[in-house]
Amino acid sequence: MNQHIINTLIKFKMMKNLKVLVMLFLAAAMLSTGCKKDDDDPTDPTPGTNFKGSASLTIDGTTYSTLNSDVAEIDEGVVFLLEDADGVAFTISLVNVPAVGVTATLELSGDEDLPVILCANGPIPNVIALISGAGTLKRTSDKNYEIDAILYDGMNFTDEYPIVGTVTVGVVETK
Repeated sequence: MNQHIINTLIKFKMMKNLKVLVMLFLAAAMLSTGCKKDDDDPTDPTPGTNFKGSASLTIDGTTYSTLNSDVAEIDEGVVFLLEDADGVAFTISLVNVPAVGVTATLELSGDEDLPVILCANGPIPNVIALISGAGTLKRTSDKNYEIDAILYDGMNFTDEYPIVGTVTVGVVETK
């Protein structure tokens, strides 16, 4: 390989690692501010019923709709936790969301300001992070999104996992 191709590949990998770091930052921010429980109620909440917002996402053929946090909109985008069938939470982040009425095309390469869908710590076994590389993210209203995309393994960018569904924001951060 010539040096130009090698440098391009290194730059591409570094950009993707930055996006994964942004996703982890968003998850940490949400977990520290958006998941406060009411200490006055000693009973355990019913999973998925006490959180604001909603999500129904089918990832690689399996539908996930049980929330483990509010669906929160923060400056960087939208972030929330879903549960898998075993009750294990994983993070979904919509970064650089489009304006209302806009359908954004998702790409693996390109401007870092493009919208990105990120998924961390599940739901695909042995895959720590997933990143969108094709498809669309449509913002149908101020709080509603439609997803029809392909997620790639965040380490190798070779394995593909389709994601389709809807997300409704429940908590909007105001300043």
